Amino acid sequence: MEKNEKMKKFTVIGIMLSLFIGIAYTGVLNYYGKIVGTINVQAPIFYASKDCQGNNSCKLYVNEFPSQYSGQINNTHVDFNTENLGANKWYNSVWNITLQIQPSSQSQVINYTLKFTGTSDKVICNGSITLSSLERTTISFNCTLNETELTPSHYLKLILTSNDSFNIYVDGTTKIEVNKK
Repeated sequence: MEKNEKMKKFTVIGIMLSLFIGIAYTGVLNYYGKIVGTINVQAPIFYASKDCQGNNSCKLYVNEFPSQYSGQINNTHVDFNTENLGANKWYNSVWNITLQIQPSSQSQVINYTLKFTGTSDKVICNGSITLSSLERTTISFNCTLNETELTPSHYLKLILTSNDSFNIYVDGTTKIEVNKK
């Protein structure tokens, strides 16, 4: 009988020792076993492309420019559109629009509109640019957006129009960069 009692004592001591080690190990893991990291979040850059449906509705790519759709577009009207953004809200932001463009006439006026469009339109900015030279030139300008509500079916659209045709270069230089305000 004594042997059985000793065996029971060793078993109980073994179980208690295992529980003690397990609890100590859990405490160490809770303190030292945390995973810590950083996330680098960048605002989107929308690149104009020559990936067009029809004559004047072309795709805006987000954060990656596919070189197979580079070149130039010659027209009097061009729309650049994203896929559905899937966002419910857009934050306070500054939109830096860069166009590489060549007019076909002196003092040519190019009208632009940047907007969210979908179930309803939300214009971010619109205006016009007068190009005095017939040379290929790069123009940059900013638009400001206060936080706005969207539906997940909204997409971004940049519309460029003129009375005369113009060349818009879609080689990575025509783009929209968004920065938090």
